[in-house]
Amino acid sequence: MFFLRDHLRIKRISYAFCDSTDAVKVSEFTETLLEIQTLVGYFYSSPHPTFGDPFLNYEHSSLYILRPKEVFDSLIRNHQELVEELPEIQNIKFNSRNEVDGYEGILNNKSYFWVTEGSRIFPPSPHLGLNLAQDLSAEFKYHFPHSDSYGAVLNYFISKNEKDNLSKRILTALAWHNKSVRQDIDESEALVNLAIAFESLLDLERDKDLTVRFKEAISLLVGDVSRLDSWITQFYEARSDIVHKGQSRHLMFIPTDDPKKDIGKSELEYRSLVSYGRQIFRVCVATILTGAKLANKLNLPSLLISNQERFERICRTLADKNGSPTERILATSQDVIDIENYRFVPEKGLMIEQLIGTAKLIVKQYLDTNPNDDGELVKQMQSLVTTDTKNHYEALGLINAIQEQARVKSSTETVEPDPHNIVTTLLSSIWGYAFMYFYHLQDKKRQETDKSS
Repeated sequence: MFFLRDHLRIKRISYAFCDSTDAVKVSEFTETLLEIQTLVGYFYSSPHPTFGDPFLNYEHSSLYILRPKEVFDSLIRNHQELVEELPEIQNIKFNSRNEVDGYEGILNNKSYFWVTEGSRIFPPSPHLGLNLAQDLSAEFKYHFPHSDSYGAVLNYFISKNEKDNLSKRILTALAWHNKSVRQDIDESEALVNLAIAFESLLDLERDKDLTVRFKEAISLLVGDVSRLDSWITQFYEARSDIVHKGQSRHLMFIPTDDPKKDIGKSELEYRSLVSYGRQIFRVCVATILTGAKLANKLNLPSLLISNQERFERICRTLADKNGSPTERILATSQDVIDIENYRFVPEKGLMIEQLIGTAKLIVKQYLDTNPNDDGELVKQMQSLVTTDTKNHYEALGLINAIQEQARVKSSTETVEPDPHNIVTTLLSSIWGYAFMYFYHLQDKKRQETDKSS
């Protein structure tokens, strides 16, 4: 159905299928497509190294989402005198309800349309050129991962596990950047869209010091570049003129060390402010995501959290009424792993009753999963759940017995996170924290027994 223009049908087009009818999965699939569209649009709008013009425009990354649907006559035909129906549409066979098999479509998640066999879908731009060398599969596999500008972006979105605040911020910034490279956009609108992209990327609060912090943030990310401060000043002043006055007479860059002195000298104009902005924006994005990648590689986010906080978070997760017991236990997996990793880091805030309480809570959730464990282990777990948390000696003795017996099963089965392994690892960590205290209590009891005898 896809045509470049007139009678030129597009032979190859990038596409993906969703084979599920589940509403949640379809929604997730669509969200992923929109994310990919943003990345594709950003990667392929790379500015020319000399002139600064985008390689491909926003329209080249248009996303058409089609889902099978019976289409009403009125959605694909028009009986008004203003149009003429060609023979191919006159030959369509509608059913008794004036419907025909077809598709409901949405362009760029905004504009709806309906098509059936024989329909033609044209690009949103009347004369769009094709990039003959484009091969998304090859470039996403071989080129973009090793690109200085795009490697950090692609690797970040491939490795991220959830929609964190940074990924949302980056996607918002890239989406605004992509709006600045539309084919029919004028320079003023492109500049404002690019300015919004910068502000979204840098997450700047709007106050009287916005301009100063904008300069500081870009200078920090880009580094010591001659006349960068001059470009920032001219770019942001032009942005303010357009936003507050509707236009700016200074859309071209003046290569000078003192923009306040030389601004307005048309004989000094040298390329547009936007052409520089596209390059600088890419440097900022790559710098931010390279830093994020390094921080994750060093596990910096985890280093800034204490095990006491992790125990508290595990208790909140397990006490949550949402989800099944298995889902709640699995949700604690990363915290349980981190507790074991950082168990030997000195920490003063941990209390013995907090440790026992966490053990009882996760064991109770585990029992609610109806585990396939031997009867003696289950019996010990039931005893722990009913033991008074303040009875440290009995509770810790049960924790030790359970983790020792459960570890035998864990060592012979998969290392993938599952409720049994998670519970065993956490109980082992708790025992690692408390075993010296337990043996102290044990010695104390022996002394008391010796005295009484």
